[in-house]
Amino acid sequence: MDAPRGTGSPECCRLLFLWAPARLVRQEAVGEVGAMKRLALVLLPVAVIATSVVFLISLGAAASPGDTWTVPAALNSNAASDSGADGAPHVTTDGAGNWVAVWDYADDPNHGTDWDILAARSADNGVTWTAPAALNSNAATDSGNDWSPQVTTDGAGNWVAVWWSEDDLGGTIGTDGDILVSRSTDYGATWTAAATLNTNAATDSGYDVSPEVTTDGASNWVAVWQSGDSLGGTIGTDYDILVSRSTDNGATWTAPVALNTNAASDSGEDLAPQVTTDGAGKWLAAWHSYGTFGWDYDIVVSRSTNNGATWTAPAALNSNAASDSGWDYAPELATDGAGNWVAVWQSNENLGGTIGTDPDILVARSTDNGVTWMAPAALNSNAASDSGPDYTPNVATDGAGNWVAVWDSEDSLGGTIGTDGDVLVSRSTDNGATWTAVGTLNTNAANDSGHDAFPRVATDGAGNWLTVWESNENLGGTIGTDRDILGSRSPAPAVGGTIEFQSDASAPSAQQSDSAVPPYGALSGIAAGAAIAIAASAWYARRRWVR
Repeated sequence: MDAPRGTGSPECCRLLFLWAPARLVRQEAVGEVGAMKRLALVLLPVAVIATSVVFLISLGAAASPGDTWTVPAALNSNAASDSGADGAPHVTTDGAGNWVAVWDYADDPNHGTDWDILAARSADNGVTWTAPAALNSNAATDSGNDWSPQVTTDGAGNWVAVWWSEDDLGGTIGTDGDILVSRSTDYGATWTAAATLNTNAATDSGYDVSPEVTTDGASNWVAVWQSGDSLGGTIGTDYDILVSRSTDNGATWTAPVALNTNAASDSGEDLAPQVTTDGAGKWLAAWHSYGTFGWDYDIVVSRSTNNGATWTAPAALNSNAASDSGWDYAPELATDGAGNWVAVWQSNENLGGTIGTDPDILVARSTDNGVTWMAPAALNSNAASDSGPDYTPNVATDGAGNWVAVWDSEDSLGGTIGTDGDVLVSRSTDNGATWTAVGTLNTNAANDSGHDAFPRVATDGAGNWLTVWESNENLGGTIGTDRDILGSRSPAPAVGGTIEFQSDASAPSAQQSDSAVPPYGALSGIAAGAAIAIAASAWYARRRWVR
């Protein structure tokens, strides 16, 4: 902030005269002037201290990432008029103000009644969004269902979206599930025609589903998914994790191979993979597996240091895998690029009786790039006492020490919210070692009746955070009760309430919200102004004395 200017101006002095007793600016007696000098010497350090204290208070009270969130609003601008189901959203950003959200959608008169992939874009960090448009270019003519999209970008203008589909792409591939891919080089405004990512799509018979893709920003892209295909008899027909790589921004992909090195001999199910990289040569894939470490589901991890070409043997991420009996599902990974990795997942394991057997959110950390992991712990602070289930966690970090985890829950948080599904949130500033008490992300949780589920959180690393999720909440009658995509941004504006993001080009409107923090910035400004006045009085007194 620039230093205050004009403290010696007539306007400032007039303000000073209103504040200070008249005797402070009189010159009748030398003793009076001496008193003014002494008062000036006292007031100057007092002003500095007062300003510093208030400034530090304002900093401490300012909203932290994930601490406050804007009022939920519909991301899909047709939410008030559509009747189809929007679900499974995903969002990402290039860190330069551009965000792309994707989701699957059914029953659209413009795109047929099968499921297709929609996308919307924001160029102002999620404040406003374009109208939803079909991402899969064959949406108007295809008859196969397209599901579970995911999108990522290298931050250099290349965006890649993947999903799984039962469409045969005009008879060129089978109707078993395959992985499709599309690319954009204009921030998601247009997308290439849907193409097969798994190069065996025309001949395989196993189902390929649940794809995830990521990039290191250096032209290396890795996609993973679960598959029941035997890869020509080289692996079993139980579900395994397959992987494929691209070095041309998703235009072409290597033939799929098994990521889990035991694929030829195992008989358990390997499901729901997720892949993440630190951008410096280290890649981690995690998934849940049945029968690998006992006859319950556990979280499995594998590592690559050659951009996904080869992977280590699957290892248990949850260190209690050999002895626990609870089922661990749906892992999500995040890293800060500095050696710290955090994994979150849902589980009904009671951790030796320390928490309940209802589904809770567990967390484990690694400080050696996934080689070893600390014992799993409950992330949701109410795990020992809650009775409502917690599902589908997601985690993100800004690389600057802030980590945010979100999930959906049917717990009432001690009767403070309803038991319809809501989106909960917790934060960590010590690389996942400790987490804040569970809070509600959707600010209407206490009075809404719709089910909020499947949240996904992303950040640009520059202070902007966005969470999207699916919901059949009608937001006070402003949208329908069919399932739509909702979103919320953090941190919420600290002064004058929160600002809802809009789904059109209109300017955001300030609205009071219970989630808004007090206007500490304004208080700090007032205190600073008072301090300036004090300093001005001292300066003026000294100036008059020197004369």
